[in-house]
Amino acid sequence: MASLNTLRTKGGWIISIVIGIALLAFILPEVFRGSGGMNPDKIKVGEINGEKVSYTEYNNRNEYFDAVMTAYYGRSNFSAEEMNQIQDMAWNNLVNEYAIMPGFDNLGLTPLAAERTDMVAGTYLSPVIQREFTNPQTGMFDRTLLSTFVSQIDLNPNGAMMWEYLKSQMVEQRAMLKYMTLVAAGINVADMEVDTQFAADNKTVTAQVVAQSFNDIPDSLVTVTDADIAKYYDEHKEAFRQTASRDIEYVVFNVLPSENDYAEAKKAVDQLASEFAASTTPVQYANLNTQSPQDNGFKKESDVPAEIAAAIWDKPEAMYGPVLNNDVYTMARLGEVKMMPDSLGARHILLAPVSTGIADSLITLLKNGADFAELAGKYSVDPSGKQNAGDLGRFTPETMIPEFSEALLAHETGDVFTVTTQWGLHVVEKTYQSAPVKKAQIAMIDYHVDPSSATETDVLNKVRQFQQAAAGSYENFSKAVSENALSQRVARIQNTDRNVSGLADSRELVRWAFTNEKGAISNDIRIGTDTYVIAILTDITDDGIAPMDQFRDEIRMVVAREKKGELLASKMTGNSIDEVASAVGKEVVTAENIRFTAFSVPGIGADSKLIGAITSGVEIGKLSKPVIGDNGVYVFVVTGTTPNDVNKETEKVMLESSAEMYMDQRLMQALNRASEIKDMRVRYF
Repeated sequence: MASLNTLRTKGGWIISIVIGIALLAFILPEVFRGSGGMNPDKIKVGEINGEKVSYTEYNNRNEYFDAVMTAYYGRSNFSAEEMNQIQDMAWNNLVNEYAIMPGFDNLGLTPLAAERTDMVAGTYLSPVIQREFTNPQTGMFDRTLLSTFVSQIDLNPNGAMMWEYLKSQMVEQRAMLKYMTLVAAGINVADMEVDTQFAADNKTVTAQVVAQSFNDIPDSLVTVTDADIAKYYDEHKEAFRQTASRDIEYVVFNVLPSENDYAEAKKAVDQLASEFAASTTPVQYANLNTQSPQDNGFKKESDVPAEIAAAIWDKPEAMYGPVLNNDVYTMARLGEVKMMPDSLGARHILLAPVSTGIADSLITLLKNGADFAELAGKYSVDPSGKQNAGDLGRFTPETMIPEFSEALLAHETGDVFTVTTQWGLHVVEKTYQSAPVKKAQIAMIDYHVDPSSATETDVLNKVRQFQQAAAGSYENFSKAVSENALSQRVARIQNTDRNVSGLADSRELVRWAFTNEKGAISNDIRIGTDTYVIAILTDITDDGIAPMDQFRDEIRMVVAREKKGELLASKMTGNSIDEVASAVGKEVVTAENIRFTAFSVPGIGADSKLIGAITSGVEIGKLSKPVIGDNGVYVFVVTGTTPNDVNKETEKVMLESSAEMYMDQRLMQALNRASEIKDMRVRYF
């Protein structure tokens, strides 16, 4: 309810801005692992623009942003997915500091003092400020929210840190916006481009085509030399740029309950069920014995799963279950039943916890007819006091923290009273309560059928036996897979991955892949709580331009296709389409409704180069030269065109939009490439 909470509940927008411009990051720490006792200052987790990033530096940055995020969201328990995303953004924060912002400084793009002031209090407000301090009632920026937050910085132990954080966001967002604007200003669509696009899109073409497939020439008739391969590689090096990755093959051993485990679980569940059925305090019994979190809230019948409601609603002595589903036994009983409202309404004045004297005075004033809105605007430390007279609107009892809702339920509409919560001391007026309906607590017990230690030992023995049989070579690994009737899975892991696709909580496997040599076979790696993995590292790819030998076979195929194209083209001779067809022993195919944006040519198939050639404005009736396409070689004659209803201005807008989209996609890629980044965090984080 206080201003910092307003920040917490609206924090998602900042993440979207940061992702959008790839600048700032929210970072959480992890326990230092894998150092082998070495000095963390000597361990390099990467390089940016020639600067070494040590483990210590990266971890210190994590700790700072951990404090920011804990204050921002009011919690420190982040999900694994959140932590992974945040760690990736942490790296971007260092890239920004070492490479991007210094470049912006050199260009004069970094806002100076006067502009920074204007971003907060002037005409051209920063989007960071506008969106963070938006009034939820109006959807508009509210300077009162901002001034309230700034005025309370000294009262909040994290206020100064949060304000500095927001200011840094503003500066970097503005610098990036200027840079993107400069780049966008240099992107334009020439009139010739528009004319060419318009000419291509403004007609549908009919053509006669003679096609020869590359497969018409046997590979044995084409000779590709090492010199041919080297030449192609040298001319197309950028096409072979790659990021660091590891290829692994692996097998999975699942630790599943045995028949004996199910039998033992059934005994335990039967005992629980007997005691649960006899208990006079089912909610308390469920709280003590369930293996899943118990929801003690009151629910309407319609909010309870249908099969459970049918078994126990209005039946205090009845019990649902035990029912086994997905290795979990569930049983339920009816708890306390009450008549309760679905929604409540209130307005409040939030005071510091020690302000009991002020609270008593306010209660007296309100009972004597004082204006609540006026007092809320004057005394409440919650921005809602000034925004909407402290009115919290209508809400379900579960929406508010328990002590606040319980106090409301204990009073009548119109009552004025005080209640203390984690936010402070509230002077409250109850403004609304809906008609009471029947609600009940549902006492539920979940009992998980888990593998016993004996079962896990049996699985682990099988894992170790497999590992011994697989040791030494890829052939041994594959043989062990076959002999044990296992499924051999394949994965490629990028250096920015935190998990292997399809394997949750597999960060240890990723780390293993990036800290071993090709051909290594892993020990048994525990994944989650019920899986072991044995993997073999089959290939290693490093950052940069891939070596020619890595793609020798692929290049050979491309060069062979080019040579086949030249041979096929040399045979396509004649003064008419029929003569060309006769020369190569092919039929003439009539293809209709060909548009520049088409995916394929009717009767021929998909070939973007052929489509481009046919729709490029060739004179009707004129025999084309051979076109070496994606899948073969073609000669064609355009026999007719039909105009389409295309607007030239629309074409121009589409081309401009496409250019801008391309810029957005590639701008950060270009900046990162220029920053000469070597990311090796995966070895340690």
